[in-house]
Amino acid sequence: LIHAHCAVYGGIIAQYISGKLNIPYIITEHQHFIFDYFSDHTFRLSKAALEGAAKVLSVSRFQSRMILMNGVACDPVVIGNFVDEAIFRPGTDKPNNIFRILTIGFHTHLKDMKTFFRSLGVLNKLGLKNFQAVIISPKYNGAYIDYKQYAKDLGVQHQCLFIEELEREKIVELFQECDVFVSTAIAETFGVSVAEALMCGKPVVVTDSGGINDFVTDGINGFIADVRDHKSIARNILRVHGGELTQTHHDIRAAVVEKYGREAFLNKLSEAYYSLLTKKTLTANTV
Repeated sequence: LIHAHCAVYGGIIAQYISGKLNIPYIITEHQHFIFDYFSDHTFRLSKAALEGAAKVLSVSRFQSRMILMNGVACDPVVIGNFVDEAIFRPGTDKPNNIFRILTIGFHTHLKDMKTFFRSLGVLNKLGLKNFQAVIISPKYNGAYIDYKQYAKDLGVQHQCLFIEELEREKIVELFQECDVFVSTAIAETFGVSVAEALMCGKPVVVTDSGGINDFVTDGINGFIADVRDHKSIARNILRVHGGELTQTHHDIRAAVVEKYGREAFLNKLSEAYYSLLTKKTLTANTV
């Protein structure tokens, strides 16, 4: 059995190896299907790889819909993503009078970081002055967007701490130290950083970006705003600051562990493998 992650390029290679060795292959799809990401040739190859796979797994219901919207003839099964509860765990609360907002914004337009900085400007106008926004901003495929200039243009640069790269352990510490995690993405096939924040017991404020709808419940473990609605993002941050969410850190974490922790994910993956090897049908009923 060959298991590839993403049709481009793992699935394309898996299909080739499968044809040579007569071994079935599975693809777990994570990527966005955006027309300017790939050439027509690459898209045709990836579509053929998905259609030739013995099974297509997707990381969210939103991802499944994107696959099907592109006319791929398959029945994707939602499996989610693995989020390691041994790494992402609650820390010890520290007394701090600064309200800390954390976001992770790769240098891509899909993260829509301008909306994030606009929301910080609204927070100032609404009277929340004593906050710090921590922005982890790794480059994406070499691309660079001047987020510091965004912050300067909107007058919030003095309340922002920019971090380009961090070791994994340090990122966990920032999750543990924040009061809320914010994502202003236009589209998320899953939303790994959102799930990691929840795994650390932190509430989230997110946009209605797709994949997060599988595990963020508005008013329970976070708040969901419309895409590019910076005013709603700001108001929702204030709602977290005001204590409107009543779930404990333990309850916020437990719900994500139950769906995407090690045992849950291995069970779903094992079911996918064994259903293929034993020729049983794995129902794709969660799209």
